[in-house]
Amino acid sequence: PSRIQRTRKHGGPQFRQEAGDVLATLVATQIMTPLKKR
Repeated sequence: PSRIQRTRKHGGPQFRQEAGDVLATLVATQIMTPLKKR
């Protein structure tokens, strides 16, 4: 939580990049999970 608050205070592209990485990871996980089950 502290890391998120710190990033929010700074804002800017770094926060965007981190958010993008998290989203990409979630999407990749959602896509890969069904493929692994098959």
